[in-house]
Amino acid sequence: MQQITMMSPDGQPVAVMSVMTDDFLRVGYRFPRQVEQQISEKEPSPKQPILQVVKDESEPLNLMTATLAELVALPGVGTAKAKKVKELAEANKLSLDALQEIGGVDWTDLYQSGVIVWPGGLHVVE
Repeated sequence: MQQITMMSPDGQPVAVMSVMTDDFLRVGYRFPRQVEQQISEKEPSPKQPILQVVKDESEPLNLMTATLAELVALPGVGTAKAKKVKELAEANKLSLDALQEIGGVDWTDLYQSGVIVWPGGLHVVE
């Protein structure tokens, strides 16, 4: 099993098993803001494992079924915003209006560029 480095709520780096990242995100852990990888390295060093969220580029991320790790990987979405999206999805209240209340993320742009989808999508009034 691969270990990755996450930051505890008090800002300390902690190594956790990659399969447990969602559990740690739920209790306030987060991914480091900057993950550096040397281009020349073929494998991540054991001291600094690297998390890569692999997503099929042909299919957009469905916000209703996305994991916390997938949501955090979106541009501008941190742990707190990802938790709010998960709460909306679980309550079946995910809409553009609800997403825009989260703020700090251009949800419309992510949707229009094909990065994300959600039930109902955008309601464009012309």
